[in-house]
Amino acid sequence: MANRIYTRNGDNGTTTIGGNLRLPKYDERIEAIGTLEELTSYLGILRDLTSWPNISEKLALIQNKLISCAAIISNTNIKTSIDRNDIELIETEIDKIDSILNGYNGVFLPGGHPLISYCDIARSICRRAERKVSLVSDKYNTDKSIVAYLNRLSDYLYMLSLFFVKALNVKPIEWKP
Repeated sequence: MANRIYTRNGDNGTTTIGGNLRLPKYDERIEAIGTLEELTSYLGILRDLTSWPNISEKLALIQNKLISCAAIISNTNIKTSIDRNDIELIETEIDKIDSILNGYNGVFLPGGHPLISYCDIARSICRRAERKVSLVSDKYNTDKSIVAYLNRLSDYLYMLSLFFVKALNVKPIEWKP
């Protein structure tokens, strides 16, 4: 019999991570992994919409790292890690964008162009992922570098949003407290 995508094993509201650990689908580790998957998908939309190949390339690298983060949380036997170099890569990209923006920043209402809106959605999901992974990291002693990576990634997505505002010549609506 051919391999099937469905196994029916999750029909009772549980799923397996790490090869043999059966958990309820509402477990905080499953929530963290699912949020990382959601973020990875939104970064795919950004990759699809951007016409800047260097940004698309960086987003693909980040997507790959997010899948690595999920694997680490799953406690799989896959040899992967998030290290200082991964975080520094994002910091370098933030610094590049910052030099292009020349101090341009602020708090703007999301919108103005699909790239900007998807950046804001991805940033919000990234912040949620950071909260969920932080909980998992504290509770299950998971690698703390994932939290730092997500923290920096949300900064990158904010800066990328501002880059698109400038590059696409969008007039943003400033937040007025």
